[in-house]
Amino acid sequence: MTTLFLGNSFTKSSKFDVPSLIDQLAANVGIRHESLAELKICIRGGMPLSCYLNDKGGKLAQYLESKQPPTHIVLQEQSCKPWRSPTKFREAVQGIVTKFRNDYPNVTIILYQTQCWKDLDAKHCPNYPQQLDLLLGGYERLAQELDIELAPVGTAVETMRTEKLQWETSAKDGKHPSHLTAYLAACLLFGVLTGTKVAEFGPGYNTLKLTLEQIYYVHELADRTIMEHRNKKEKIGAGDSNDKLEEHKDKKRKKTQVLEKESRKKQR
Repeated sequence: MTTLFLGNSFTKSSKFDVPSLIDQLAANVGIRHESLAELKICIRGGMPLSCYLNDKGGKLAQYLESKQPPTHIVLQEQSCKPWRSPTKFREAVQGIVTKFRNDYPNVTIILYQTQCWKDLDAKHCPNYPQQLDLLLGGYERLAQELDIELAPVGTAVETMRTEKLQWETSAKDGKHPSHLTAYLAACLLFGVLTGTKVAEFGPGYNTLKLTLEQIYYVHELADRTIMEHRNKKEKIGAGDSNDKLEEHKDKKRKKTQVLEKESRKKQR
């Protein structure tokens, strides 16, 4: 399994490296996994997905030509883009999904739902719930629309913020992940990538110096969030199926009414 990561400092920074954490989790359970994240164009601070789509200079294309075709691609948008520019966010993700599905028909594409900033971006949002919905809901709706996988990291971080009030979920800037939520992101992405339950793991290498309580909580939270998201997705899918069934029945009733009306006219 080979995963290409397209994102910015929410994926890899000087403080943490989510792809490497995923590789460590894979090694713990004997899964062969290679992360393609070493090229600067693939992981760069502040990089929006639109830059990968445009690929000026063709560096990303050249990089991919030198590697085995990815089996999975993880897309992580600039953290504020979903609420500041939701249309551009949607267009960038849709464009990348179309491009990679054409180039790699069998690839699995995963949206990495980033965590919300700790404080309100008052210049662009009137209140925090709206900011949260545009971010978390924006990722969910887009993944559903494009039929791609979602790693609901932001949703899990919000749960942690309500269940573990004293734990630090953001870096000092109030925007980037802390070591704790970077590990949570890695666990969620690993669970979505492999279908493996992270709660069955031991503490592993613990390179981020987390406590055992934090590690086991993160493992449980990752599995719980993935399961809740899948259940929600299934309910939405069932609702869509019911809507289509009712639509079909309605069309059939209307067609029957038309035929009956024509039959009565002929009898006259």
